[in-house]
Amino acid sequence: MINQIATDELEKFIHKQNMDRVNQFDEFLLHEVIEEFLLGHNMSLRELSTQADIPYSTIYSWSLGGKPKDIAKLKQLANVMGLSLDHLIFKQESQEDSGNKVIQMKVELVIKREDQC
Repeated sequence: MINQIATDELEKFIHKQNMDRVNQFDEFLLHEVIEEFLLGHNMSLRELSTQADIPYSTIYSWSLGGKPKDIAKLKQLANVMGLSLDHLIFKQESQEDSGNKVIQMKVELVIKREDQC
């Protein structure tokens, strides 16, 4: 019981720290990232909300520039979209994103070389 209370308190603290980080910015680019993703994947907002298991009203609000209130939902959306949390919210690449792009470029280069042979 005590361990569960400590775990709950730790989760609340981490959630608050993450949301403090999110709320320190006046301009979110989440709505732009969502719009670009939908266009690039020929997907509707409703389809995205279903895939991410996030209420349509929440994603709709974000798509209009609303500020997120739940970091867990943002993480769900980032996972479905294949993006880091930083990229999803602020359109900034994390080091992980940069590393993934390098790996992707190397794989594409190998595929091109194989196609030429």
